[in-house]
Amino acid sequence: GQSATTVSNCAFFTATNVVMVPFISWAVNRNKPTIQTIILTIVSLSGVGVLSFKDGSFSLGAGDLIVLLCAFFFASQITYVERATKDSDPARVNFVQIMSAAAISVAVYIIQGEGVKNADISSGILPIMFLGILSTCLCYFLQTNAQKYVTASKVGIILSLEGIFGGLFSVLLGLEPLTINLVFGGILIIGASILMNIDFKSIIGISSEI
Repeated sequence: GQSATTVSNCAFFTATNVVMVPFISWAVNRNKPTIQTIILTIVSLSGVGVLSFKDGSFSLGAGDLIVLLCAFFFASQITYVERATKDSDPARVNFVQIMSAAAISVAVYIIQGEGVKNADISSGILPIMFLGILSTCLCYFLQTNAQKYVTASKVGIILSLEGIFGGLFSVLLGLEPLTINLVFGGILIIGASILMNIDFKSIIGISSEI
């Protein structure tokens, strides 16, 4: 999908899983989203949109539709992990996830790849280890363990913070300047993440008692 669309469009459409998660969770796990959740998912998505759009131009092509499909499956994965970790060991769930991803990746490589003979193993081994161990195995292990205690809707909001970290590292590494989009979008996402973890009903209840 990303090869057939812009980076900004890809980032925005991938982030739509934040909005999808509460409603998929509602359909699968019968967890009806609260008004607070719905509002904050929209705020968080707006923040990602601010981070992603820099030109004001927008178009919907084949690549965008593929990325949207990817976002739907990502949201479905977040939702299912919430159910799977309730009665299962998160480590075992993560093992199945990683081994499945590895098996499918090898199958795709064999079908579409050019073969091991043409692979630049010396240049690719370190990126593969970094992506495989840290960005995939460790990240999903942490997410799977956390989802035993955190709802899928909150996970979707929290994972939208990757836009902040991506922008931050881009600035620190000199890949892009610090812009108003990055600052304003970051405020929206971080604010939504913080507000998602505040129980306003309890606060209102305490205030009324006082």
